[in-house]
This record gives sequence, structure tokens and C-alpha cells, in this order.
Amino acid sequence: MKSISKVIVASAVAGACSYVSAATITPASVGNYSLESVQVSPAADLILLPAATVTLGQAYVLNDTIELSVTGAGFASASVSSTFTCENGAGNSTVFTLVRASSNSSLLTYAANTPSGLVPGQTCAIPSLVVTAGSITGSGNIQVSSVSKKAATLATFDSGAAVTVASVGTNYSVSVSTILDGVIDVQNNRLTFASGTGPSDILTGATGLTGTAGDEDTFQFSVNSLGRSNVGSVVPSGTMTITLTGSVGFGFLVDPATDTAGSCSVTGIGAVAATAVVGGNAVAGTASPSSATACTGVNVVVPTIGAGQYTVALGRGATTYTATTATALTEQTYSSAITLAMGSSTRVASVQSSPSAGAWTINGTTVNIPYLPLNANIDLLVNIANRSTQTGAVTFTAWNANGTSCTGSLGSITANANMSVGSVLKTALLACTGTGWAGATRATVQLVIPTPRATTAVNTSFSTTDGKSRSIVVNDTNGYRAD
Repeated sequence: MKSISKVIVASAVAGACSYVSAATITPASVGNYSLESVQVSPAADLILLPAATVTLGQAYVLNDTIELSVTGAGFASASVSSTFTCENGAGNSTVFTLVRASSNSSLLTYAANTPSGLVPGQTCAIPSLVVTAGSITGSGNIQVSSVSKKAATLATFDSGAAVTVASVGTNYSVSVSTILDGVIDVQNNRLTFASGTGPSDILTGATGLTGTAGDEDTFQFSVNSLGRSNVGSVVPSGTMTITLTGSVGFGFLVDPATDTAGSCSVTGIGAVAATAVVGGNAVAGTASPSSATACTGVNVVVPTIGAGQYTVALGRGATTYTATTATALTEQTYSSAITLAMGSSTRVASVQSSPSAGAWTINGTTVNIPYLPLNANIDLLVNIANRSTQTGAVTFTAWNANGTSCTGSLGSITANANMSVGSVLKTALLACTGTGWAGATRATVQLVIPTPRATTAVNTSFSTTDGKSRSIVVNDTNGYRAD
């Protein structure tokens, strides 16, 4: 008897501690929807989400309810299915009937209308989860979950965890293939585009900037479709605006025949063009200056958006020209802003991207100084001899024993002149911050000078402030080679 009692007790304990299953929601698929199509369609447009099933985890009786909740969207209560059916696999079915919907469209409540009840494992098919376009306010997932309640006590049981039934996101991305990288070649007194397709014959000098037909540089990028499905009643369409901005400007676009001093007219940059290859067809764009008084920026509007490659060509494509004033050899960076605008004034979709547009750099003289001491009682003697007509800013980059860098400007060098930068460099190095600079006793320094290498010499040395000791440092204009 004792052994039988133990078996009975053990069975009872096992039953009391057994795991109770929960409901499981399974979508037939996961929708992948274009945010642009949602945003340009009327707010009342209906979007049918993929069908889903709910597998019951516990037993149900008459009037027990299942509440379906949605996040990321709102149910179109008047258009959802009024019933759904559960099957037990043996040909027996039970119908759940919609009894109410929440005022904020986030909840649907269905009640079991069978007196015989349901058992765990029965599968319920939910044929139409319908939401409105206006209830989707941005990118993200649309998820559905369930909570069941007992008819007699309203106690919660058999909850179904949230699952993703659809994803909403932008259908476009932008990638750049060619940027406006260029080189100001001070050795040959000319501007050249790094891509090799630009105006190698654009010269600078006392007579200004000259160029011939066909001189141009290009900013090239692609609009890529991410393969999301359009939903709603409106297919997205609109215009694209490409804005290119130079930190110094697009002075080489100014046409001296039409542009007065300090102006930048549409005619003056009429050679700027924008084309897109969309299905093999060229799409023309309209170019204009972003400022009426300076060529600091260029706007290009393309009237048709499509997946494909777009090119903005900068240069004088029609005529040979000569500017009346000299163009300074100045480094600069370019930025871009690409905006795809779709829809109407009330329902608008906008995709924005700001990829780098490149930079113009000076091909001048780089001088590596392998060692300079840092001490308030030591003077640095750094003299630059410029035997050319080129001018511009002299900059430095320094590294301490920890490898921490420090950068700064040492002033501007003038044509055919000597420039002493030792005192300025010492002050700048002693003010450097970052790991290892506090108390640093030495540094490696690189100077960048916007003058031709063949006509530039740098002498480096240091001495004690009392002038009793002096040491010469060899740099790579007079013997030392960094490579």
C-alpha cells in the first residue's frame, strides 16, 4: 500500500507542476512594405496584412474571449473579419465572433460561441487583419499579439506573444561611385581632377582661369530600390533634388562673358547637367546656383525618380573661356544633400541622404621632421624658403611618443619669401592635448606647404634659450627620407 500511495502522490505533484502551454501566433508570411507608398496614399486606404493562425494553448468554454492587439499600425475596425474559425483536426470546428473593437483601433475582441468548448492544440485561422495607411506613421514592424480572458471571471489566460506580421521601411537607398576629388597641382600651376576626366588644361596665373570645351568633373551616385512592395492606392512618384556645396565654391564654373564680379547666374553654370540612366533612358535635370551672389553651391532638380545611376557634371561643356581675375589655389571640401520628395502637400514621403562629395587637395610639399624636442627652455628654429609665386596656408601634423596626433596652422606663406615658423610651432605643440601630450618631451612633425617641391627648402634645428647650444635636425628636403 505504501508503494501505491507514493505513486499516487507523485503523479498528483507532477500534474500540479506540469507546464501550461501558451497560445502561438504564426503569420503565413511577413509583409515587406514601402514606407513611401504608405505615406503618399490617402490615410483611409486599407492595407491587408498577411493571414495568420493562432494555435490555442489551453481549453476554452462558451463566451471565453481572445483579444488581438496590434502595434505599429491601427486596425480598420469596419473592415476586419467578423469571425474566425478554429479546427481541432478531427473535423470539429468552433467559431469566434467579433464582439467589440477598441476606440483607438489597437484591439479586437472575439468571443467563442460554442457550448462544447475547445481543447489545447486547436488552430484558429484569422483571414483578414486590415489596417489603415494613416495609422502607419513611420518605419518599423507591425506586430500582433493575443490575450485570452475567462467569460466568468475575466481572468487572463493563454496569452500569445507578439509576432511581426509586416515590416515597413523606405524603399530607396543612395550609394556614391564618383566624388568630386581633385588636385591643385602647384608644381605645374594647374588644376586637375583626380578621376582623370577633368580639365588638365585649366591653368591658374596672372591672367586668371582658362579652360576649353569638354572640361568637367562629375559627381556620380546611384538610387537603389530595396525591393519593398507598394501598398495603398497610390504608386510613389516625385522629384529629386541634388545640392552640391563647396567650402570655397565653384568659381571655375563662372562664365566671364555673362557673370559680373560677385555674381553667379543660372547662365553662368548652364553647362552643369544632370542625367540619370533609368531603364536605358536619359532623364534631364535643371541646374541653378544655390546662391544668386556666389557660386558656393549648385542645385540640380531631376523631375523623375527611379532606380538608376545619376551624374552631375561640373564644367564648361560648350565654350572656351578665360576668367578675367586670377583664381586662388585653395583647398576645399564638397558636401552633398540628396532628397527624394514624393506625394502631395498633405501626404508626403521624403528620403534624404548626405554622402560625401569629395575634396580638392593641394599637391604641394610635404616635409617630415623625424624629431623635435619639446621644452619651454628650448627654441625651435624652422625656416621655410619659398622660391615660387605660389602662396597659401602652411599646416602641420605632429605625433607624440604614444602616437597621439595633433594638428594646426602655422600661417600663410607669401611668394618668393622666407617664413620662420619655429616659435609658432613650439607654442602649438606645447598646447596639444590628448593622451601623452601633457609633459611630452619630443614629437615627430610633418609640415604641408602649398608650394612646389622643387622650389621649396626647409631648415630645422633647435637651441637652448640662452643660445649656448644648437643642434641641426635633418628633414626630407635636405637628406632625411620618411620612406
